[in-house]
Amino acid sequence: MIARFSVRLPFVLSIPECVSFPAIETQIDGYDIRIHQPYFADAADAGSFKNENSDLVSGIQNYMKAQPYRYSEHVLINETKSAEANLLWIDFIRDNFDRRKTVAPNPRSDDPPQTLCFNVLNSFLVRLRSATRAPEIKPLEPQSTTYSIQYLSDDEKVLKEEPGLTNLRAGRSQRIRIIAITDSTWSLISTLGDAYAPQAWDSLLYDAEAILPEVGASIVLAYSA
Repeated sequence: MIARFSVRLPFVLSIPECVSFPAIETQIDGYDIRIHQPYFADAADAGSFKNENSDLVSGIQNYMKAQPYRYSEHVLINETKSAEANLLWIDFIRDNFDRRKTVAPNPRSDDPPQTLCFNVLNSFLVRLRSATRAPEIKPLEPQSTTYSIQYLSDDEKVLKEEPGLTNLRAGRSQRIRIIAITDSTWSLISTLGDAYAPQAWDSLLYDAEAILPEVGASIVLAYSA
């Protein structure tokens, strides 16, 4: 059986045309693990899913569905067309998984464990960042991304529904900062005038707060201020 851990990446990779990368395989904690080459998924917003359970499940599956690559000459790799990729599949393989649905007061099943899934993901991302020298590639957390774990048969077919068992686990997180504008705020904007420019130290403090929770870089910027 396969537990397919799917993650929408917050950055875009470019895959050259007519190139197929072999899966990266390893074994951890009794799981055979297979990391696929990145795929392309359309730009549908996971937040647009309806609340009804059936629509939510269908929406998550579509959001994590690999689409055909769309090759173009916008980005050339070794003079070859390339396509965008923003979806990563990591397969956890074993004979069976604990797929019991959550029934109070029993905790929900966690197989493969969420922690292990993200450890494997972030190990790959750290290596990808080093190999590509791309600073925008950073480790991901359950609280900062959209992901799913779908259980499949050995031939990658969707499993039949069974009472008490789940075929899909998913999580979605989004950070939203609410910025209030009051009468005094609006008046201050007008008072500052067209020629206003913030002090350098003030901008550094804003930038330090903006890059949180990256504590190290934030402290350096704040100290510079």
